[in-house]
Amino acid sequence: RLGYVSLIFSDCTLTNGGVVDIKGACEFFQTGSYVNVQGKAEENGVHFLAEIDNSKNEGLLIGAGTFDLAKGKLSKNTPLEVSWPNGYILTIKPE
Repeated sequence: RLGYVSLIFSDCTLTNGGVVDIKGACEFFQTGSYVNVQGKAEENGVHFLAEIDNSKNEGLLIGAGTFDLAKGKLSKNTPLEVSWPNGYILTIKPE
C-alpha cells in the first residue's frame, strides 16, 4: 500500500483577478504530498482540474479539459486556498 487516499467532497471557487470564473461542487484527494482537485461549474458545466505538489509548492490548473489556466509556484493564502502567479485563486470549502 503506497499511501492513504481519501476522497473529499466540497465546494470550490476559482477566481481570476477577483472575478469568479467557476463556482460549484468539487472533489479532492491527497496521496502523500500530491493533491488532486476536480470541479464543475454549476452555471455551465465547465470542468477544471488542479494538480498540486505540496512538497514543491507547485501546481497545474487546467480548465475545460484542455486549457492550461495556470502553472507554477503557488502561494498558500490558507490551508484550503492557493493562488498562482497569474492571478488564479482556488478556494476549497469542505462540506
